Amino acid sequence: MPRSGRHSSSHNRSTSSHAPPSGPDAGYYERAREPLASLALLLPLLVFHELGVLYAEVGPADPAPSTVEAYRWIEQGIARFGLIGAAPAILTLVLLVGLHIWRGASWTFSPKLPALMFAESIAWMAPLLIGQAVLGAAVFAVAAGSADWVGLLNIAIGAGLYEELLFRLIIVGGLHWVLTTVVGMEGWRPGAIAVGVSATLFALYHDLSPDQGRDVAGLFLLYAAGGVYFGVLYLLRGFGITATTHALYDVCVLFVASDVSL
Repeated sequence: MPRSGRHSSSHNRSTSSHAPPSGPDAGYYERAREPLASLALLLPLLVFHELGVLYAEVGPADPAPSTVEAYRWIEQGIARFGLIGAAPAILTLVLLVGLHIWRGASWTFSPKLPALMFAESIAWMAPLLIGQAVLGAAVFAVAAGSADWVGLLNIAIGAGLYEELLFRLIIVGGLHWVLTTVVGMEGWRPGAIAVGVSATLFALYHDLSPDQGRDVAGLFLLYAAGGVYFGVLYLLRGFGITATTHALYDVCVLFVASDVSL
């Protein structure tokens, strides 16, 4: 959500939760939330996912799915502007670099930062795995069909990257910016509204059909709860950690139960 020109005092207050102190003296908590740190953490995943999509296209004559609907939606949307080929990955890069420039954050960081962020993502994944164990179901994983291990890994990574790009970076981040900067809303309400809207859309994005006697209302609530979890995590810890947490969770789930569509 880049914006040129001078920033008003109300704008500075409204974006304080998204623009923590930057620079060499900033601590890990602040630096890990910066867009450049997110890009450093996610760049290997972006490259792997694009290679996986390419592998599926040039591989078997009847390839299994190799990515998620969010990726295809973003790809189709960008194609309207004449851009094709790895466009969602390029969009991710452009958004993160643009946000970093807009916030005036430092362009230097410790090489250890991505590793620390990856470790933190594993910690944030733990509550999801505990919830799965308690509920006896894979709560947020995507359908994998007959994909091989490369396809499974690519689907999991694609869900983490592009569902979070769409529902958290764009929708939560964009709506929060509108509510604080344009509407002038303050306090906890902008975040709560942005997370609530995104969580609802995240739930509706998934398959809620009553096939095989599935509880549609229960599925909706599970997906919405997942959307709330990831939305709050995004506001607290930024895009990189949220996307990596989501991807790691889906990797765990898809390799254990690849036929789950929940």
